[in-house]
Amino acid sequence: MAARQESESAGALPAHVASGWSLPATVLIVLTSLLVRCAVGFHPHSGQSKPPMYGDYEAQRHWMELTVNLPIAQWYNQTAKNDLQYWGLDYPPLTAFHSWVCGKVGEKLLPSAFALRSSRGHETAESKMYMRATVLVADLIVYIPSCILVLRALTRSRGAPQSILAEGKGLWPTFVANALILLLALHPGLLIIDHGHFQFNGVSIGLSFLAVACLSHKRHLLGSIFFCLALNYKQMLLYYSPVFFFYLLAASMQNVSFLRGLLHVAVIGIVVVGTFGVCWLPWLLDGRGTTLQVVHRLFPFDRGLFEDKVANFWCSLSLVYKAHKLHSRAELQMASTVLTLVGFMPCSVHLLRRPSMASFVYSLVITALSFFQFSFHVHEKTILLAVVPACLLLAFLVDPGAKKSSWTGHQKCLLLVTGQFNLIALFSMYPLLLKDGLVVVYVALMAVSVSLFYTVLRKVATGLEVTLSMLSSLGMVGIHIAAAVVTPPAKYPDIITMAFTVYAFGHFFLAYLVYNVLQWRFLGRAGVEDAKKKTR
Repeated sequence: MAARQESESAGALPAHVASGWSLPATVLIVLTSLLVRCAVGFHPHSGQSKPPMYGDYEAQRHWMELTVNLPIAQWYNQTAKNDLQYWGLDYPPLTAFHSWVCGKVGEKLLPSAFALRSSRGHETAESKMYMRATVLVADLIVYIPSCILVLRALTRSRGAPQSILAEGKGLWPTFVANALILLLALHPGLLIIDHGHFQFNGVSIGLSFLAVACLSHKRHLLGSIFFCLALNYKQMLLYYSPVFFFYLLAASMQNVSFLRGLLHVAVIGIVVVGTFGVCWLPWLLDGRGTTLQVVHRLFPFDRGLFEDKVANFWCSLSLVYKAHKLHSRAELQMASTVLTLVGFMPCSVHLLRRPSMASFVYSLVITALSFFQFSFHVHEKTILLAVVPACLLLAFLVDPGAKKSSWTGHQKCLLLVTGQFNLIALFSMYPLLLKDGLVVVYVALMAVSVSLFYTVLRKVATGLEVTLSMLSSLGMVGIHIAAAVVTPPAKYPDIITMAFTVYAFGHFFLAYLVYNVLQWRFLGRAGVEDAKKKTR
């Protein structure tokens, strides 16, 4: 008995929890997710048959074309063979290397699809099948395994207050484990953007999930390496960097002397610099000018305050105050930086005071939301960096198999806000998906998401929570009806699109506030309760 208690106190997974992870069910979920991805891939992609620039699909194909036909030193430079105005490479080195691998394989199978210059706008059925397959393979190798590993790690974590798997009995842990894997593996926003619109967001998010899994097991150095790889795949993962920094700083200093903690931080710093050095080695060896050109491509500060009609603070503010027209770019960059810093400061303070994995995941979501809402030049697709990790928060709920009365207010609130957040995130991308011809996929994913969410919500929530959620969903329905039947006046051609934007931003800001409150009240109270138990 004593050995068992010691094992569980050290973070070992209890036997009834370990049995909750069913290998056959996990394999079935993976196969199902691959089939759904294939089904989505039969629909149009971004910019399909829309010259001269086409869309993100063409950007990814073009990067494969460039990397297999040009020397590394020219990948990010304007040359006679590399016109940066035509989808010039503007993602970090790991994306470039991934494009090179995909391009090398594609070049063997379909030479004409990756021939320099002559392949622009190449959209044959065979090339589209190959391009879709590259995302499918990336998800199979990186994203889907990372979802399984991070969920297993979080349910083992000592920082997970009353994890659902630790509270489940009988068959319940199996159901919950499989439901969480299914939710992440078939995340509607990620599905429709990566396999419909066409991007590789699953790779960067998957690498960050692997980093979270490592940190959960106290593997700080390995976690730092995975996060650096995520950053070197997509620079938007900088949204997570404050969270990793504050957690690693606090965890390094916890229960050790100052000098020992400082040494651990220094070792992490060396690992980070070393990982970046390896990723950037070809450009570092080529000289300072080449390296600075890559940095310039990754962070083009000459762009506007926001992209299209993105559902963030600045775009919504433009309805009543045209900040992007009334202020200089320097002033807007300063204002957006200050607002972003203020936005993620509360969760960072909490993480420094209580560096648990629960606080870490809350901080990931809150910080990503802060960047999305307030930072300079945001794309509508970057809401995925907040809404996908938000699903990890569901691993910190208590057993939903209990009676309704046993659910506390903050637990109901967490389920409600996370479920609604996912619906609104998909809703916010509708104007983009409409351009891409992905309305059928959007409707199908939204219908399934709504039905599953309300099925779960009705089992655990009271009439008030269900009513609030339904009112929010009815608002989305109303805007969709208006978009279908109302012709915008010539004076305000974007009024319908702005309705999507403002409505979604209101929900995002509310989710941001609620997550902050839950982090401070729920995790703070859990900490007090844990302390009381230890003194008994």
